[in-house]
Amino acid sequence: ATVGRLGSPFNTTGLFLIPGRAFLIHFDLAAIPPGQRIVKAELLVPVADTAGHDPRFFIWRLVAGWGVGVCWDERLQEPAPVKWAVPGGRGPGLDRALEPTAVIRQPGRVQIPVNVTADVALWYAGAAPNEGWMMTVEDPGIWVALRPPFWNAAQQWTLQITYEPEGTP
Repeated sequence: ATVGRLGSPFNTTGLFLIPGRAFLIHFDLAAIPPGQRIVKAELLVPVADTAGHDPRFFIWRLVAGWGVGVCWDERLQEPAPVKWAVPGGRGPGLDRALEPTAVIRQPGRVQIPVNVTADVALWYAGAAPNEGWMMTVEDPGIWVALRPPFWNAAQQWTLQITYEPEGTP
């Protein structure tokens, strides 16, 4: 079901989070040279609009790999279909982390800097695989519209990482 003025759920110019939907995003960290320490990492999330009482959305570190053909039931299609542990990638500790990386409470139209330092440091150190993040709305009656990176807001989605050589005071 579509909420309010969201229009068609088959829209390529909008990115709407409502309960039951998720958005997955991944950034490659290969450009960070070896032997570094992650000092700070911020994911800039461009919010277009929100609705509902006390709107908030969640950013989760994914722990299961996903890719070509990802959908509600399956996280991969190639080379063979692989199901999520829980449909929609909602399996705590199996599909996504046990706790969210961030819970964003921000009504209105802004670009939100989200502290993702712990996730990026885990990935860079090899302590967890870099599977990216999942964004969700968990509360009924809430929706969050994000500016879509696959249409006209690609440059607004950035991961800013500050690092320095290990052993630097």
